[in-house]
Parts: sequence; C-alpha cells; structure tokens
Amino acid sequence: DRIKITPIAGAVTVTDFSDVGNNYGLVYAPEISYRPMDNAELSLGTRFIEGSDNTIFGQLKENDEVYVKVKYSF
Repeated sequence: DRIKITPIAGAVTVTDFSDVGNNYGLVYAPEISYRPMDNAELSLGTRFIEGSDNTIFGQLKENDEVYVKVKYSF
C-alpha cells in the first residue's frame, strides 16, 4: 500500500505496418513510488526512448530522462 512499483509502462507507435522495422517508436517508462504518509507521494522513474527517425519517438531518442517527483495533496 505504501510502495507502488510500475515495471511495465510506456507507449508504442508504428507509422507504416508494411515496414515496421523502419517505422517504429517506443517509450519504456518504469517508475517506483513511495507514500510515506497520507497525501504525500515520492516517485522515481525513467523514460527510455527509441525508434526510427520517421516517428516522433525516434526523433526524441537522444532525450532519455530520469526524474524525481514529489506530490502533496491538501
């Protein structure tokens, strides 16, 4: 209840199914979250981006990232 692990998350795009090898893009975005108390959440995650240059994800493949998110609701 306090720790949430999301090992499989992301997105896939294919712009031409007749030539998938040259027209694909994907984002893999695992995340782990911890709720130390009610209304507070700390998250650590990453986004790995890959794909051919014909897709939006492929154009961003050099922009992999690691992030920390702090959320508090009141």
